[in-house]
Amino acid sequence: MQRDRVLLVATLLLLPLGGLEARLAWLQVLRPGAAGGALLNRSPDLAPAERGRILDREGRVLAQDTWSFDLHVVVEEFERRTQAPEELAKLLDRPVPEVAQAIEEIYRKIEKLMQRRPEREKPRIYARERRTPYPLFKAISREAAYAIETNPDRFPGCVVREGLRRIYPYGEVGAHVIGYLGPATALKNAPPREGEVPKPSRFDALLKQGYFSEGFEEWIDEDDVEFLARRGIFDQIMVPITGVEKTWDDKLRGHPGLVVLERDPATGNKNWVEQLKARPGEDVKLSVDAELMKDIAGILAEARGEDGESKVATAMVADPATGEILAMGSNASFDPNAFIPPTRKADLDRYLDDRGRKPLRNRCSQGQAEVALGSIFKIVSSVAALQEGHVRPSDTFVCNGKYRADLPSTNCWVWNRFKTMHGEVALASALEQSCNCYFYSLAERVPLGELSAWATRLGFGTRTGIDLPSEGDGNLPSPLTHPKWRIGDSYSLFIGQHELTVTPVQVLKMICAIANGGNAVTPHVGPGEFPARPLGIRPENLAAIREGLNAVVHGEHGTAHETELRNVDAAGKTGSATWNVAHHRAHAWFAGYAPADRPRYAIVVLVEDGGSGGHMAAPLAAKIVARLQRASEGR
Repeated sequence: MQRDRVLLVATLLLLPLGGLEARLAWLQVLRPGAAGGALLNRSPDLAPAERGRILDREGRVLAQDTWSFDLHVVVEEFERRTQAPEELAKLLDRPVPEVAQAIEEIYRKIEKLMQRRPEREKPRIYARERRTPYPLFKAISREAAYAIETNPDRFPGCVVREGLRRIYPYGEVGAHVIGYLGPATALKNAPPREGEVPKPSRFDALLKQGYFSEGFEEWIDEDDVEFLARRGIFDQIMVPITGVEKTWDDKLRGHPGLVVLERDPATGNKNWVEQLKARPGEDVKLSVDAELMKDIAGILAEARGEDGESKVATAMVADPATGEILAMGSNASFDPNAFIPPTRKADLDRYLDDRGRKPLRNRCSQGQAEVALGSIFKIVSSVAALQEGHVRPSDTFVCNGKYRADLPSTNCWVWNRFKTMHGEVALASALEQSCNCYFYSLAERVPLGELSAWATRLGFGTRTGIDLPSEGDGNLPSPLTHPKWRIGDSYSLFIGQHELTVTPVQVLKMICAIANGGNAVTPHVGPGEFPARPLGIRPENLAAIREGLNAVVHGEHGTAHETELRNVDAAGKTGSATWNVAHHRAHAWFAGYAPADRPRYAIVVLVEDGGSGGHMAAPLAAKIVARLQRASEGR
């Protein structure tokens, strides 16, 4: 009996102590802010999560993560060798000032950590942080990693960890679709000027939302997250800046794990211990064809003006029945690999400082890429006039070259260029020859409200819903936006001028509807449901318009007949959108589809400041259609 009492008392005494020991162990391993001196030997960090791959429609890799080596540094140990910065810079093939600046940034972070803590805590925090590994450089070479690991005395305080580096195998090809990643620091605001109230940055918003630390609640609290943020741990996380990387980030990014660095004070040996396993992201398969985009990039590179100067050209190809984008891009592109550390200033400056071509801009869909459209809008004017019963396909109007003597701006383009006229034209021949006078006549018969309604249904003046960031609305002018609207403004709008601006993806949506039998589709590159919506265009009206678009390419007087397009099975409309009247400068457009009778592809080409759509955009479209037909024949 006495023995049992002793055991009972001992058990009651030891139970609280056991709980205390378990609590201390938990604090020492996972709670850096609460365990005091325990962190002299243990430091928490994130384990990177492998980001999902981005694949093209055939499974080709457009973006993927590869394992690399990241360098961290413990400043207290690093200070022991006076020549450490120079030796490290030589090993990493980096300028000494760059390495010194990176080390100095760690000291600034430590100072910042102490600023908001009580005075009594500062010595402990200072000692702890000087013994904590801080990220220094990502993706160092294998040779450098080996040298550091095998020469701890030569590179004291340097800790190599396995990391992940995003790579883009196709480089500039499809860059505006894929997008790119950048370090989280790219989302931080510039320091406020004196007297200026600091504004919350996108980084702060993501941090507050738990973007970097969601799922860690069981392991670390808000104070710990703040410590990790101030140490710059989250700064090293690569975040999406644009493109599919941004649109599908929730699926691609996965979730980081949690690791602890254990250090033996006696030997200096270090060991990373996994506490929470990282969860990889999922792959995303796109509708685009990488090899088609590569070939189109080569075609667009040939865009040159009469003086031989290179012109910025953009092209899109889609399945008109579904809106699936098969290719999109511009010859003013960029290499996403340049934005993945280790970055080179010269590479970044080449893109950031190019104010002429602006290679980072997605000219297919972004708002800053909106430009004048010109005669391709005559398709919209035709739909409105036919659908609302103001004209029949067989009705004719006479083009005398000059529509109104009191309005010189209403001359037909053939008068301005050749001092001639089109004579009597019906709808099909008006589209074939792009007769302005025919559409001036429509402007006097079709109410502007009806034109605007059909323009909106066909995709202008509003976003298409493409699954890429920062899509532009374009501008569809009307008396509502211009209270002093006059008949001359209507004449101008009916031929696609005035202040009408569009993005190529809006033009693509419109030409898809003409090609697929009158259904509105949503242009898209990613997976998902994008149902088509009937617009109610009568078949006989569509047939009349398509007859005209076929004549543009194959008719004797077609505006694209003198190009190689006449040798392929295609139909479409050219456009020359004046953007500088004084200097007679215009953007060159072509929008069409192939084959002409049973369209499988919708094509849009834009050459900025290219002049004539027939002379500049149509020849590029011809090469794209020829490439598409070769691929179809090879199946």
